[in-house]
Amino acid sequence: MKNFICAIAAIASAAVISSCGSNHSDIEGVKTIKTDDMEVTWIRDNAGPRLMERSLFPDAPDSLITALGLDDGIPASMSAFLVKKDGNLLLFDTGLGSTESRLPTALAAMGISADEVDCIFLTHLHGDHIGGMLKDGKAAFPNAEVYVSKTEYDGWAEMPADKNGQVMETMDIYGNRLHLFSENDSLPVQKQGS
Repeated sequence: MKNFICAIAAIASAAVISSCGSNHSDIEGVKTIKTDDMEVTWIRDNAGPRLMERSLFPDAPDSLITALGLDDGIPASMSAFLVKKDGNLLLFDTGLGSTESRLPTALAAMGISADEVDCIFLTHLHGDHIGGMLKDGKAAFPNAEVYVSKTEYDGWAEMPADKNGQVMETMDIYGNRLHLFSENDSLPVQKQGS
């Protein structure tokens, strides 16, 4: 699984930074590239610009931040990646889940409904990565198996309720489709039972 994720990361990075990928439909912020055995689509979830606070980069010298013109914040985007492999749809992160989220629109434009997503792999549990997992208080991806690091999950579970409410609610709604993994575990690249 480690090699699989590394391959996806390399392909996804190439899709974002190179011109070799092709736009999937006419949606801005969506780019797809294909290899012999998989297709990776990068989807920028945030419609508008996002800035990360300067305080998130305490080790960056003020002189560098100013020289780069970043005093108002560091430009950022929230991305999700959809992987088609061996007939399975694998989604890495689900975006903000806000009114500006473009993930649902992008999936629809590609002819993919949320109930077709087989697996969701979460890089971590911040709101801008899990926000798209719920819609109207229900699972937005009703048939997806969800995979998250046990260390990440446990860290959030130990936080006070005023800090972990979104995470716990989201994970509870996915119930027995939530799978926690540890370092060196092998993860499926298809839906359970397939």
